[in-house]
Order: sequence, then structure tokens, then C-alpha cells
Amino acid sequence: MTFDIISEERKSESVNAILEMSKDEKMREYIRQRNKAERDYESGLINARRQGRAEGKAEGRAEGITEERKRIIARLKSGGMTDEEISSLLGS
Repeated sequence: MTFDIISEERKSESVNAILEMSKDEKMREYIRQRNKAERDYESGLINARRQGRAEGKAEGRAEGITEERKRIIARLKSGGMTDEEISSLLGS
């Protein structure tokens, strides 16, 4: 009888140990997945910022080119050039 009781106690301890390890594994997996989700989210934000900056730079360059073209046309007109001459010169 004593052998059976000890054996059952050890079985119970073993089962509890396995259950605890299983919980720990589940928790580790949960933490791993959560960390991955956080990294993915941060990576998405970084990429969105980069894309926004690139789009902003491109838009700024386009606006700058347009403004510079307007200044050039104004200077050429003030220098006495006709619209046809300016158009021919600028290729527009």
C-alpha cells in the first residue's frame, strides 16, 4: 500500500511538473508572439515614416521646380522675351 501511495504521489508531482512546464511553454510562446507583433508594428511605423518622408521630399522637389520655373519665366518676361520665345527656350 505504501508503495502505491508514494507512486501515486510521484505521479501526481510528475503530472503537475509537466502541466507547469506546459504552461511555461505556452507563456513563452505567447510572449514570443507578442514580441514579434510589437516588432512588426514598430517596423510598420518606421516604414510608414520613411515612405512619408520620401513622398514629402518628392512633393517638395516638384513644388520647388514649379516655383523656380515660374521665377525664370518672370525674369525672362521682364527681360523682354515673348511667350513664344520663352516657350521655345524652355521647351513647353
